[in-house]
Amino acid sequence: LAYGVRLIRADRVRAVSTGRGVAVAVIDTGADIDHPDLTGRIVDTATFVEGGEASFRSDRHGTAVAGIIGARVSETGVDGVAPEARLTVLKACWYADSGAVKARCSSWTLAKAVDYAINHQIKVINMSLGGPPDDLLARLLATAEQNGVAVVAATRENADSPGFPASLATAIPAVACDLNGRVAQQPGSTLPFAVAAPGVDVAAQAPQA
Repeated sequence: LAYGVRLIRADRVRAVSTGRGVAVAVIDTGADIDHPDLTGRIVDTATFVEGGEASFRSDRHGTAVAGIIGARVSETGVDGVAPEARLTVLKACWYADSGAVKARCSSWTLAKAVDYAINHQIKVINMSLGGPPDDLLARLLATAEQNGVAVVAATRENADSPGFPASLATAIPAVACDLNGRVAQQPGSTLPFAVAAPGVDVAAQAPQA
């Protein structure tokens, strides 16, 4: 199931590029910063969700995303694409209750997280989320691009449009593909371009508790 790194051939370039020193912000839920595969990879955290500190380390989605991006190469075989990147986990999303499958985000918490990333000289922002357009967030993401920050955003699945912020010209939209490289769902709208990334039945890290 850990096919992602091999599919995009990231394992073949590790002799020359591992993401060393590249600052990547994961704007998502919190993440298990004590997970063995993430030890030393997460260099900074912040939460913009009221009361979000209590559940930060047990949040599922952010843990998985952080692992997919930057988990260390280990015997588990669930390696990150850039195992020496410097991850910053910014909690802007939360679960309505412990049994919820999907997390919720607000434009205000997302805006504060993007502002934090810009001011801390992040080079890549990952936003594996989507929702309705927001003017403030759009302006902040445009500012991020002007400051040399690459913004990667997931497209919405089973929707008539790619969603926001994937629809922005300042973002790199990503659609999920399976282990054969087949795109699972079309983004639902004509985009200038989109990248396909492993996102179907992907093995990833989970909180330890």
